[in-house]
Amino acid sequence: EYEVLLFTLLVIAVKAHNGEEIKYNRTLFVDQKGIFPQPTDVKVSLNGNLGQLHVSWTPYLSAWEQIYQLQYSVVEPEYSGPTQALQIEYIYSNSYLLQGLLPGITYEVKVRSRPDNKTTDGFWNSWSQSAYARTPFSADDVNLHCSTADLKYVICTWNSSKEMEPYNFYSLYYQTSDNTWSQCQQQNYTMEGDTISHCCLFYVQNQGKNIVTVKLTAPLFAKTFYKEPFQMENIVRPYTPEILYSNHTHGKLTLQWKAPIKELEDHLHYQIRYSMDNSSEWQLLQIQQSVTQKTLDLVPSKTYVIQVRTKPNGNKYNGFWSSWSDSISLTDMSISDGISGLSVVMIVVAG
Repeated sequence: EYEVLLFTLLVIAVKAHNGEEIKYNRTLFVDQKGIFPQPTDVKVSLNGNLGQLHVSWTPYLSAWEQIYQLQYSVVEPEYSGPTQALQIEYIYSNSYLLQGLLPGITYEVKVRSRPDNKTTDGFWNSWSQSAYARTPFSADDVNLHCSTADLKYVICTWNSSKEMEPYNFYSLYYQTSDNTWSQCQQQNYTMEGDTISHCCLFYVQNQGKNIVTVKLTAPLFAKTFYKEPFQMENIVRPYTPEILYSNHTHGKLTLQWKAPIKELEDHLHYQIRYSMDNSSEWQLLQIQQSVTQKTLDLVPSKTYVIQVRTKPNGNKYNGFWSSWSDSISLTDMSISDGISGLSVVMIVVAG
C-alpha cells in the first residue's frame, strides 16, 4: 500500500501501546542508510611473482559505486608466526594485488563492501565467503637456476629429493612478454643417491626484447616455485672455452683459446687457473680484457695443470662463469700443440 522512495525523507516513529504517545522518532534519508549484499565469486590466483597473490571478486550490485575492504590471514597448520587477520582499507576496484606475503604459505581471503559515500551512503555488509590460495615457493628451495649459452635457448636446472618429491610430479613452464605460459617439453633428469637433478631446455623468440618468467609446479603437492623474471642478456653462462694453442719457450708459456660464440667474443673476460706438482691448491689469474691469449711465467722443474673459463664482463651481458676447460698438463718443461711434434697431455678435470 505504501512505497519508500529513495532520496525522500523517511520519518520513523515508535509509539506506546496505546498508539498515542510517541516514544522515539527519527527522520532520515534512505540514500544514507544503504547496505548492499556481500561480494561474490572471490578468487585468489598466482600472478607470476614471488610473495604476491591476485584477488578478484564480483560486486552484487555492479550499477552502484562501492568501496571494499579485504581481509587476509595465514591458515597454514605448521606455521608458527603471527596469524592475526590483516585488512586492506578502501579499495575502489573489484580486484587487488596482495604483496609482501610469505613464500609457500596458505592464505584465507575475504571481501566486503559498502556504498562509496558519494552517490549514496551506508554500512559495511558481512564478509564474503572465504577463498584460499598458497603463495609460490622460492626457486632457491629447489636450486632452480636458468642460463643461456647462445642467447637463443634457455636451460633450467633444479634438484629434488627422491623420497619427498618424486621426479615425475614436476613440470616447468615459461612465460615471455606475450603473457602465455608454455610447458617446457625437453625435460630429463639424472639420479644420484637420494638426489634427483632435473633440467629442461626451451627456445625464446625475440630474445633481446623479452622478459622471461619461469615457474615449476608439483601439482600433487600443491606447490609452485617462481623464479624472478629475467632477460636473456642477464643470464649468460658461456660455453666452455677451448684451448687451441700452447707454446713453451725460455720459461714462458703462451696460451691461446677460442671464445665460445662470436656474438660474445667482445663481451667476455677470463680466468686461468693452474696447480703445480699435483697440488690440490689452485693459483688464479684474472684477465679483464676480452683477449684470447695470455703468456705465463713458469717456474723451472715444475709440473703444471692449467685450465681456462669465461664469464660476461658486465658491459652488455651479465651472467655466470662457464665450466673450466679441459686441462693441459706441462711436464719436464715441455709442451706441444700437436703441430710441432712435441707431446701434449690432455686431462679432463671437473670444473
